[in-house]
Formats: sequence, C-alpha cells, structure tokens
Amino acid sequence: MSRRRRKKTTASDVLGAAAVLMVVAGAVLSVIFAFLSAVWDSAGIFRWPIICVLLALIVLALRRRSRKRRAARALVQARYERQMQMDQDFGYTKSLSPKQFEEQVARLLRRDGWFNAAVVGGANDRGADVIATRNGHKMVVQCKRYFGHKVTSREMQQFVGMCYDEHRATIAVFVTTSSFTKEARAIATSRRVVLIEERDFTRWQSFGEGDFLRIGATS
Repeated sequence: MSRRRRKKTTASDVLGAAAVLMVVAGAVLSVIFAFLSAVWDSAGIFRWPIICVLLALIVLALRRRSRKRRAARALVQARYERQMQMDQDFGYTKSLSPKQFEEQVARLLRRDGWFNAAVVGGANDRGADVIATRNGHKMVVQCKRYFGHKVTSREMQQFVGMCYDEHRATIAVFVTTSSFTKEARAIATSRRVVLIEERDFTRWQSFGEGDFLRIGATS
C-alpha cells in the first residue's frame, strides 16, 4: 500500500488560519466587552467601589508576583554563597597534611556533639584514625586524604575487619577527600559503614550536615 503524501503547508494556509483565529478572538472579546458594559451600566452607584476592588486585586497580584521574584533571587543567591563557602572550605582541606586532616575530622565531630572525639592514628592504630563515644555508641573513623585516586576495596576490607573485630565499633565511618570504588561501596553497604566523600565532607565541614551525626544522640 502506497503511503499518502502529506500536503505541504503554504503561506496562504498559515494566513488563512491566522485570519480565522483573529475572527474567533474578536468575537470572544466582543462578547466579553458587551458583558462588562452591561454590568457597568447596571452598576450605578456601585461603579467606583467595583473599580477600587479591581484595582486592589491588581495591586495585590503585582505585589505577590514581586515577592515571588525576590524570593527566587534570594534562593539563587543563597545557593551561590553556599557553594562558594563549600569551595573555600574544601580548598582549605586540600592544604592539610594527612595528620592535620585527621585532626580536622576530630574537631568537626567535637563541634557536632561527639565531645570526646580524639585522634588515635599512628603506626599501631589498627585501622582507626579517630575514635569517639557517646551514649553507649563507639564510633571508629578511618581518614584518607586522597586526591586523584579512590579508596579501594582492599582498604575498605581492612578497615571493616579492624574496626569491628579489633575496636568493637558500633558505628564505622570512612572519610575521604576523594571517593570510593564500586567494589569498596559494595563492601561498605554490606557491613554498614558510613561513607563520607568529597561533597559529603564539604557539606559536613561547612554546614554540619550529615545523618550519621544524629546516631547516638539523646532524644
């Protein structure tokens, strides 16, 4: 079966359609104006109150629209300032040595309620860089200041074995300035390890945001 060819739209077709739309629009507007004229003629002494009410509604609509625009601009500005703060804080983190990074993580934990958080990392740290306790919970944190490469599954496996078996942790947290390989993430998920990578760390550092911070908090 041969396919029927579609008729090409010509300029005259477009002009004809536009003319029809103009006629319909004109008819609709005529009806609207006739209705308003009838209402206006029958309003009598109520004309000016009606005008005042209409003007008030217009002013309220314009003010509401203006407030929405200001709120939208404020939201964009707040997001920009938030991103600038995060970038600035992460730039500071890049300047830290691995030891200073561990101390920074401990300071952030103390700031956010884990008041006895302390750096324990060293030659015999047995996989723990920072340890903190609160309300019967023991948090063990591994810190990796990496740039350019990810935390591997081998590193994650070593941390998991040491933090639970050696340190008897109830909360295991792995913090890095980089990210994690797919295999490392899988191990962390199966062993309930909280992962904090680059963007998570900057949000935590700048704004104290992190679900893990609420673990062990008093209700």
